[in-house]
Amino acid sequence: MSAFPYPLDKMIEGLSNEEYHSVDGLSSTQFDLMRKSMKAFELRHLFKKECAAFDEGSLIHDAVLLPHLLETNYIESTTKSSDTEAAKKLKENYPDKTIVGKGQIEWVKELAEKVNAIYGDYIAPAHREVSFFHYDEPTGLMFKCRPDIYDDKRGYILDLKSSKANNHQEFLRVLESYDYD
Repeated sequence: MSAFPYPLDKMIEGLSNEEYHSVDGLSSTQFDLMRKSMKAFELRHLFKKECAAFDEGSLIHDAVLLPHLLETNYIESTTKSSDTEAAKKLKENYPDKTIVGKGQIEWVKELAEKVNAIYGDYIAPAHREVSFFHYDEPTGLMFKCRPDIYDDKRGYILDLKSSKANNHQEFLRVLESYDYD
């Protein structure tokens, strides 16, 4: 194996999402894509998941787990929609920021407070958005993992998901459609 920029078989804190995703390695998402179609896996770079729904999910995710990144990573449009001419201008002026609708940042801060009030005992003491890399000598494959919430002392990993579902059964259907378990 050639020089690898990160330690193997250790928890890595502070690695950005972009840095993690730039590493060539196999994750559970990629394994799932391979299971469905090797062709889709090989051409995955053609299918970027960029849309308002994914942006909103990332915004919620960061508000709950990485609130210090809200100002750095997001900017609000002057309208409720993130697909307007004003939003396009903002994207030109702030290419490294995700454009979200007016009022969304305040809304997700309030939502994060509620989530933390209910689940804070699991979130607060745990490591958030840490990365792991493992090189498997026999196969020559690099594996990677980035759990949302990892508590090595109490022994759990949690994955934060958001959805427009308004009841438990609908939420389970949404999870199944994305092959979450």
